[in-house]
Amino acid sequence: MNSFQIHTPSTASAASVPILSGITDKIGFLPNVFAILGGNTPALTAFMTLNQQFGASSFTPLEREIIQTAVSVRNDGAYCVAGHSAFAHFQALDEAEIAAVRSGAALSDPRLEALRRFAERLLDTKGRHAEADVRAFLAAGYDADQVYDVILGITVKVFSNLASSVTNIPLDDAFAPFAWSAHENDNE
Repeated sequence: MNSFQIHTPSTASAASVPILSGITDKIGFLPNVFAILGGNTPALTAFMTLNQQFGASSFTPLEREIIQTAVSVRNDGAYCVAGHSAFAHFQALDEAEIAAVRSGAALSDPRLEALRRFAERLLDTKGRHAEADVRAFLAAGYDADQVYDVILGITVKVFSNLASSVTNIPLDDAFAPFAWSAHENDNE
C-alpha cells in the first residue's frame, strides 16, 4: 500500500495550490511527480525551482531531455524515463535519439552522445576524477559553463528519481505509452 498521497489542488497545502495550478495550466495536466509533493511546499518549490533553472540553461530542449532521460535510465527511474520520453514526444524532439538513450545505445549525433556520456559519467563517479570526462565533453564542442548545466540537470533528476523510488509514484495516463523498464531491452 502506498502511503504517499497524490495531491490535487483541493488536498494540497494552501501554499502549493498556485504552484500545482500553474503546472496544470502550462502543460494541460498535473503529473504525479509534482502532485505527490503537493503536501510539502518547500520540497515542491525546490523541485520547481530546479526545473525552471534547468529549463533556462544553455541546452536545447533535446539536450535537456537527453540528460534527464540518461540520468533516469542510470537510476532505474522508470517513472521519469517514461515522463521524459513523453515530454520529448510532445515537443516533437528526435525520438530516435531518445530511444537510444532509453536502450543504452549510442546516439547517432556524436555531440549528443558526448553529452549523454558526460552526464552518465558524472553521475556514476559522483564527479570524482572527472578531468578526462570534462576534456571529452569540451572536445565535443561544449563549453566550461555547460559543465554546471549538466550538474544542474543531474540534480533535478536525482531529486525526482529518489522521490519516485521512495514513493512509488504511479505512472500518469499521458506517460503510459512511454512506459519503460530497466529490463525492456534485455534478451532474456
